Amino acid sequence: MSKLQERETAPDVYNLFLAAVLFISPWLFKLTNSRGKIDLWVTSAIIVVLSLAAIIAYRDGRSGSTS
Repeated sequence: MSKLQERETAPDVYNLFLAAVLFISPWLFKLTNSRGKIDLWVTSAIIVVLSLAAIIAYRDGRSGSTS
């Protein structure tokens, strides 16, 4: 993996970590609002999916550019 690709995937790894924190936040902050919990779980799941897709795309060498 080249330096450029490692640098481009670092934010995606950070996104995965922050999505995990977002996912467990209802338990960390003892949220009682069920709609709020569902919102946090769905949002974190979307972030995880997008981050994993970006990591896989960069790993395969497809950076999304047309040139």
